[in-house]
Amino acid sequence: MWKKLFILVMVLTTSLCAWSADGDTFQAETPGRVRMKFKVISEAEKTCAVASNAIDYETKGVVTVPEEVKGYKVVEIQPNSFYGSYYITSVSLPNTLTAIGSYAFYNCYSLTAITLPETLTTIGGDAFNGCRSLTDITLPASLTTIGEYAFYGCTSLTAITLPASLKTIGYYAFGNCSSMKRVYSLMEKPIAISSPPFDCNQVVLIVPKGARDEYNNSSGWKNAVVFEDGDKIYDKVYNDQQGFVYTLKEKGDGYSRLPYDYIYVVTGNI
Repeated sequence: MWKKLFILVMVLTTSLCAWSADGDTFQAETPGRVRMKFKVISEAEKTCAVASNAIDYETKGVVTVPEEVKGYKVVEIQPNSFYGSYYITSVSLPNTLTAIGSYAFYNCYSLTAITLPETLTTIGGDAFNGCRSLTDITLPASLTTIGEYAFYGCTSLTAITLPASLKTIGYYAFGNCSSMKRVYSLMEKPIAISSPPFDCNQVVLIVPKGARDEYNNSSGWKNAVVFEDGDKIYDKVYNDQQGFVYTLKEKGDGYSRLPYDYIYVVTGNI
């Protein structure tokens, strides 16, 4: 009798220990033998997130976030998950991911490559701030929100394409991206913003054909130098003695002054 009761208690204790509640954290080994911390979002739906301070700061090289871990689908990267992971160089994200939290990859100085999945809808503020080695990133067609300063200080980025799906772009999302020369917007109509998300004195904004006037008349975009898809843009500088840059629109049409002295463009037939 006592033996049976003892076995029953042990079975119940084991079952309770194996059960997780919303908010519980656990660790698991991911590909590359990287130990990573996760947090249960919904026990009922079997979803989890990469938790804050997910890996050891000394982790080097490639990091892979799995689609599923211990029966939970990975749908988020929480704020500060990889904050200050100076030595990771590449990150692989799962096709189950919908959100990247604020400061998630803040100051990941050595990060050169990351592929954002087509399921991603949100990039939080400062998410990639200070990722100075990141040379290229493709924003997926599913993306609706980019937080403020999300890519601030990504000094190796030379161009970015804003998908048509965007609804919100935070303040200076691409500020201090000193190598950036081109921003391509796929949005037929500019979304409402208080100020451009990039440095207007160095970036050319290229918008869909027929959308130039709407961008020029929109309070948040009108300070940008706007060209339409199909315009010819050449890397050449025409300067006068006062340091202004000019654009030649058509052969024989003369020059029209642009208000910024770091726009290196000439358009049209020359």
